Amino acid sequence: MLLNLRLTIRKFWQKHKYKVIIALLIWLVLIIVNYMLKHNKTPVTPSVSYTPHESIMDTKEKVPQNLTSSIEDWMDSFYTACNNKEYEEAYSKLSEEYRSNNTLENFKKHVDDIFSTNNTYVIQNYSNQENIYIYKVKIMEDILSTGLTGKDELEYVEEIVTIKKNGKDLEFSIGNKIYEEELNKVYENEHMKVTVTKKQVQYDSEIYTVEIANRTDYTIVLNNFANTEVVLLNLGDVQRGLTGTDIEIVIEPESKLRLNLKFTKFFDDGRTAKSLQFKNARIFEEYYGDESDDEALRKYSFEIKL
Repeated sequence: MLLNLRLTIRKFWQKHKYKVIIALLIWLVLIIVNYMLKHNKTPVTPSVSYTPHESIMDTKEKVPQNLTSSIEDWMDSFYTACNNKEYEEAYSKLSEEYRSNNTLENFKKHVDDIFSTNNTYVIQNYSNQENIYIYKVKIMEDILSTGLTGKDELEYVEEIVTIKKNGKDLEFSIGNKIYEEELNKVYENEHMKVTVTKKQVQYDSEIYTVEIANRTDYTIVLNNFANTEVVLLNLGDVQRGLTGTDIEIVIEPESKLRLNLKFTKFFDDGRTAKSLQFKNARIFEEYYGDESDDEALRKYSFEIKL
């Protein structure tokens, strides 16, 4: 029986030996390739698209390459000081204009509201125009130092950092305000004098400080709840009404009124404010708030060039 088995194997070998050899060679090659793949893995380098100094808005002006290091150094020193509650150190790094409009006490409250724990931040250039560079900074809990939060989503606070190039120097401020400009634009007649003293440019709006003097014994109404879209910011191709519809502009006889008029106007929309338009100035002998325009002694419109 053993002899028959040997004869069978011998016949099989003589008939199929080349096929067996080829199969063995293929098997050996597969073993070698598999070994090489396991022990010679090329590390996969993740593709990183984070470009903190490239604007996410479609603006022509870019942050100059020679300023990026200075901006990063300021961000690091400022937010490190905020994290460490070194209030005066952080406050001193902000522009003189910011400090003139924001006290150290108010700044401390701002820091305490945001930096309750150890935080980290991510910066992203948002928009640039006329040597003014706007960054949005996301401030979030540093989970690497504090451990996992146990939350499904990472919460963050976002604030705007505005950087102005003043000669060779960079001036930094935080918050929505970008800059302030003195205007002193005047309109006057026998009834009143209207002076636009300054404008405050924010990222998403412009605020005009207006002083109105009533020269008459009557009440002057420039805007009330019954009339909307009568005080406008003229941007050339579009006019914008006051932000908020509950604004009443009433100047009592022989008195003065100082107020801030806010309009939606994005800093990087490419438009320039041309004028303030008052479409429905009315003079009433007596005014209680429910008078119709037909009861006015006089009605007219006027415009203040900016």
